[in-house]
Amino acid sequence: MLTLHPTEIWPLSTRPYGTALGGSSNWMNNFIIGQITPELLENITWGTYVLFGLVTTLGAGFIWFFVPETKRLTLEEMDTIFGSEGAALKDQERMAEINHEIGLAAYLHGDASSGNETNVVGNEKGIV
Repeated sequence: MLTLHPTEIWPLSTRPYGTALGGSSNWMNNFIIGQITPELLENITWGTYVLFGLVTTLGAGFIWFFVPETKRLTLEEMDTIFGSEGAALKDQERMAEINHEIGLAAYLHGDASSGNETNVVGNEKGIV
């Protein structure tokens, strides 16, 4: 999860840096846990498990209450959620303009009358 989430939430312009930061943070945290666990088990024995359980519970609570849901969202929509509206907003506006120009907007929004018409662009022949 720690390696997947940074790739989704970082804006497209800085995604490689965010992914590198997330991956290196994950490795560094695992290294620290590996270094302190033997000392903790020697000194506080079963309290080590309680400590890790509390930290895990606090982390799960933080994610549950403060991290927005990103399921079924496009990368552009996630850019908007996480505050990087520049490129995403321009891309969505351009896509809407293209959909309108080629007549796809009518089909996407359910404005097509029967769906049996064939749109002919230029001198192309429609296939029936």
